[in-house]
Amino acid sequence: MSTPWWIHIATHAAEYYAVALVAIWIIVTLAYRTHLASADGENRWLTTSLIVMALAGSMFSWIAYLLQTGNLEQLDAEFSETVRQYASPYVMLYFHVVTHLGNTSTLTIICVLTVFLMLLLRQYTLAFGSLLAIGGNSILNVSLKDIFERLRPINPYSEPLDSWSFPSGHSSGSLVAYGLLAYLVLRLLPPRYHLPALLLGSSIAFTIATSRVFLHYHYASDVLAGLMSGLLWLTFCIAVMEYARSHPSPHQPSPDKG
Repeated sequence: MSTPWWIHIATHAAEYYAVALVAIWIIVTLAYRTHLASADGENRWLTTSLIVMALAGSMFSWIAYLLQTGNLEQLDAEFSETVRQYASPYVMLYFHVVTHLGNTSTLTIICVLTVFLMLLLRQYTLAFGSLLAIGGNSILNVSLKDIFERLRPINPYSEPLDSWSFPSGHSSGSLVAYGLLAYLVLRLLPPRYHLPALLLGSSIAFTIATSRVFLHYHYASDVLAGLMSGLLWLTFCIAVMEYARSHPSPHQPSPDKG
């Protein structure tokens, strides 16, 4: 009997993580070169937002459906256990360090500092959007966890956490926070910083998400769903900010245009 594909991936999870990271760099670079850097104005963000939200929403719905119908239980359990068996101590140490970048305390600090900096720069739309993105995602994630009420995997490395497992809060929160920072770089800094910011933000978010599986805090489907919900929410918030920046109030000047 041939080995299931998910067991093969889990057995070589560290290698597949590296391959996936390179693939993300290629996708982000192509997306930036072919669309984000060439299109301009409100249409660029509106078109991109609609496409991304549709894809992310569809993927999240599909994962949630598979979870509710019981089609993920065996796959998730076998995948997590195989990852645990084959991960080297050095890989585990790497992910143990990186995962703290997605802790609630870390993301809260990022949110507070970002909002404060935007207010100092008189970028009021971006300040509000930053608070909406990071703070709103936290509320959304807790709400989704309460809806699905999925138990976490048994973790041999630490004490059990007291929150539900689906979707992963570290995954969604990191994608929103570091994706938001990349977006702010696109809006406020010269073009030479744009692609590096996108690559760095996506790398950090993906690595934090991956760490949750390696460290046995989440099943793989929790992480994928968290990334999709975070991507959908971040895209929505960016669309809101872009619309607000493109349609300033006629009764007051818009410092965001300066």
